[in-house]
Order: sequence, then C-alpha cells, then structure tokens
Amino acid sequence: MPDDRSPEDSDWRPAHNYLSEAFLTLALYYLGLGVSGFVANIYFLRRAQQEASSGIPVRNVGCLYVLLAAHVVLVVVLGMALLIVRLQGGP
Repeated sequence: MPDDRSPEDSDWRPAHNYLSEAFLTLALYYLGLGVSGFVANIYFLRRAQQEASSGIPVRNVGCLYVLLAAHVVLVVVLGMALLIVRLQGGP
C-alpha cells in the first residue's frame, strides 16, 4: 500500500520493512534449534506492533505471522506424530 504522504510533511516517516527480520527469523528457526527463532519471531512481531501503534508504517509483517503459524503447526504435528508412534509401541 503506497504512502500518500511526502517527505516534506512534518510527520512523515519511511515505512519499516520487516522482510530482513523474517529471513533472519527463518534462519534462526533452523540454525538455532527452533527456540531462538521463536523468541526472535515474537520480539519482531511485538516491535512491529509497537511501531504501527506509534504511527510508523510497517511492511511485510505478514511474513513473520506466517513463519510463526507454520512453525507452531509443525511442532504440534510432530508432537502428535511422536505420540502416535509411542502409543503404538514404537521407540
């Protein structure tokens, strides 16, 4: 969504793009054993909400939400799969 204000306006601020934070979070999920990615994801989402509420336009926050949802679902599915294997007498 383009911002109609110009840099000459007194309250104009450039939008903060969270795409690089989303890539960093994705890397942390797989290189940092998952927990560090989850912590970073929550931190960046809270920071984006704070910036949005203070009037700073934010972009690509949806990427962080998708990462969070996908990895929460992944953990739940893997947990259920392990539970099913255990209940059937597996390792």
